[in-house]
Amino acid sequence: MKKYLLLALFLLTHFLFLTKLPVFSDEAIYIRWAQVAFNEPQKYAFLPMLDGKPPLHVWLMIPFLRIFSDPLFAGRAFSVLAGALTMLVVGKLVRLLGGKEREELLAMALVVVVPFWFLNHRMALADGLLVLFFSMALYFGLRLCMKPRRFEMIAFALSFGAALWVKTTALFFIPVYACLPLLALSTENKKISLNAIIKTYISRATLKLIIGGLLAGGLFLLLKFSPLFPYLFKRSEDYTFTIPQLLGGEWKVVLFDSLPQKLWWIVWYMTPFAFLLSLFERKKNSVLFLMAAAYVLPLIIIGRVLYSRYFLPTAVLFTLSAVIGYGRARQQKSLQNIAHILMACFLVFSIVFSGISVFKPESTPYVQLDRSQYLLSWAAGYGIPQVRDYLTERIKHGKVTVGAEGYFGTLPDGLLMYFDHVPNGGNIRIDGVGVSPEVIPQWVLDSAKTSETYLLLNDDRFHMADKSHLQLVSSYPRPDHAPSLLLLRVVR
Repeated sequence: MKKYLLLALFLLTHFLFLTKLPVFSDEAIYIRWAQVAFNEPQKYAFLPMLDGKPPLHVWLMIPFLRIFSDPLFAGRAFSVLAGALTMLVVGKLVRLLGGKEREELLAMALVVVVPFWFLNHRMALADGLLVLFFSMALYFGLRLCMKPRRFEMIAFALSFGAALWVKTTALFFIPVYACLPLLALSTENKKISLNAIIKTYISRATLKLIIGGLLAGGLFLLLKFSPLFPYLFKRSEDYTFTIPQLLGGEWKVVLFDSLPQKLWWIVWYMTPFAFLLSLFERKKNSVLFLMAAAYVLPLIIIGRVLYSRYFLPTAVLFTLSAVIGYGRARQQKSLQNIAHILMACFLVFSIVFSGISVFKPESTPYVQLDRSQYLLSWAAGYGIPQVRDYLTERIKHGKVTVGAEGYFGTLPDGLLMYFDHVPNGGNIRIDGVGVSPEVIPQWVLDSAKTSETYLLLNDDRFHMADKSHLQLVSSYPRPDHAPSLLLLRVVR
């Protein structure tokens, strides 16, 4: 009964004002991919692979787009559902690690409110689904290490394989799963010794874990049936350092800039209280921290472009470590009060942080890079809902053409997604005009002769010298006086 109440609380808090934060660039891309994949599956089913993304997240989003009329709500609703399932899996992991029902419920409650979880479960991004499969593979992999049965091996392979079908960064999970035999050993009431570790790794359970990993790799390679498979790793060159680049001096950037910044992101969104609580237990938590390091450090070392959401898998490990530490402290009278205070601070901080993001998203205390992405830069879709409403009225009366900044992303995808299968949708044409166009494209000027025509641009990229053919319809400001979105009427 208590689990159902927590599930209801999760759904209530996560669906509340779900679209109050405007669409973010990557959300618009994923949602638009799902729409065109549904409309023309033979042509666009594997389109995400062209941008280095496996297609599973996009495919699973499609039914939600058929159920809900608002595409942003639909995409985010899918992430909420993935988050609810993740919450249940995290609770199961606590019990598998020896926690009691109280610790299981506490872990589930933390998944409801902790900022790292909360913020990402309310975005139509692939990371929430990725972490669901990551946590499932952890659960079945740990069970496999404890009792090497065929079912656990197959379930581990399917979970890990599904993660690889969501994002190729799931390859960074391999060293994490390599620590599972050690985590299983830490749950036994025995002293961990070198001899015990060697015996654990030279065992039937470890062999089955390896076989499960190979099967997952085989599932991933099924994507080779698509001619777009080679593109999956081509984009990685834009986001990662090469070994020569690291040796040539980029290691200084990694060590003195990237590493401290990324670690702070994790601490801020998990809150410092999670790590303080973890200190009350050493045996299991040492392994959990080792697993987190096995994921985080390679990602930071080679990652040229990283965002906080890429580190969301660590939320599973740190939530487990905080709950396990709290459970151990409660068993010692001398530590009980300290543990209760820390847990209370953990929950209060998380509730306030996440509550702000629901009721006043523009005041959410994001780390600086996330604040720029979600609120202040061109990637933040402020103004798009108002433009949608305005254009929805205009297409009732005739043809409308919109030249939107960029070619994909917040614009034009963030606007296009609202006119998929809508009444009078055939009356509107939305195309990209590139970034910072210096002149009005000729096709836009030509369309102004026969239909209502508009340009949709950010004012910090509006550098046209000749503005004689443009009339400002409206300006839509972003928080903190950041660049506004401009809707301009093109006249002849």
